[in-house]
Amino acid sequence: MSVATIGLIAGGGRFPLLFAESARRAGHRVVAVAHRNETDPALAERVDALTWVKLGQIGHVLEALKAGGATQSVMLGAITKKRFFADAMLDVTGLRVLARVAIRSDDNLLRAFARFLEEEGVPITDPTPFLADRLAPEGVLGRERPSEAGGDAQLWEALVHPGQKLKPGARVRFEGAGVVLDGEILERRFFGRRTVRLWVDSGATVEAAIDAIGHVPLPPYIKRADQAADRERYQTVYANAPGSAEMPSAGRAFTPELITQLVAAGVDVAPLVLHTGVSSLEGNEQPYPERYRVPGASAAAVNAVRTRGGRVVAVGTTVVRALATVTDERGVVHPGDGWTEVVVTPDTPLRSVDGLVTGWHEPESSHLMMLEAFAPADTLRRAYDAALASGYLWHEFGDSHLILRERG
Repeated sequence: MSVATIGLIAGGGRFPLLFAESARRAGHRVVAVAHRNETDPALAERVDALTWVKLGQIGHVLEALKAGGATQSVMLGAITKKRFFADAMLDVTGLRVLARVAIRSDDNLLRAFARFLEEEGVPITDPTPFLADRLAPEGVLGRERPSEAGGDAQLWEALVHPGQKLKPGARVRFEGAGVVLDGEILERRFFGRRTVRLWVDSGATVEAAIDAIGHVPLPPYIKRADQAADRERYQTVYANAPGSAEMPSAGRAFTPELITQLVAAGVDVAPLVLHTGVSSLEGNEQPYPERYRVPGASAAAVNAVRTRGGRVVAVGTTVVRALATVTDERGVVHPGDGWTEVVVTPDTPLRSVDGLVTGWHEPESSHLMMLEAFAPADTLRRAYDAALASGYLWHEFGDSHLILRERG
């Protein structure tokens, strides 16, 4: 990254401090503007320059960022003021920005503020790249260990069709884009699953061959062949390591703009490394084991939110399984790294998750067992009936819904 000085517009919570530490460790200067009575004073020890402002003093924010030489900025942390338009102490620049807001709501003001900073040469950017050391590194994720057969042969779990023709001992060959990928069926399992040995003789890696030959698995309501642009669409914006069997559908709705708005509104975002299995399973089929890593910082963030009475919302069913795996009987979340085989059912005690953002899946799939841990079956049935009646879409490119557990 070429940015030398980063502006940090800080609210409350831990993320401004974590960001400042990571950015400076990466060799950047950090110029911070902090809200009085909101931002942790400890931020002063973690930045190169700090200016305190009151809510609404937009001109002061811009002056501090430019004086510090910032060319990009990030917004992190909570603002607990409930009524911005009643409580803000607007300066002249703030009034000028406010005049652009057609509908007087906090989210519209936030968009106007972001546009103003961009016009003034200090655009708001995604903070994720500056927190890379808070995320898990890449590794051998999403597949089994290589076989002992020698060479670059690897063992993979695969779904095959037609299954009757692909019995143990059968050989398969995939060709395309100047690459040849060979495979041998080693073990037969239920529901079309096979353990296969894959290898490439051309010197390329198995992963590179799959990437060159493979296609994006579009859902049946998209009536066309996959295109090059679908590879970019078929992942979440925060994906940073290969390994999933399919895109986690719940996360696709979270754009960089939406994540920035959530963080600016005081919603902490705790990253996990998760590699989803196949979620559109046959009736009565148990979920596959899924690879996960819960970093220490994210475990601490979840515990802090629950301690102060906040809600923890999982984005996707894999997050629920991962957190259930690393949560003890007292409800404390611990760092963890491995494969989760937890099957969440209506009888599973959820001690660390209060809500779930999830995509729509076939009503007969085992996916619904987990949803019944958050809401009664009749409530989910009515929701699914309404989704069908409204034409909501299933699978990875479809719609999502939010389920919150009742408190008390």
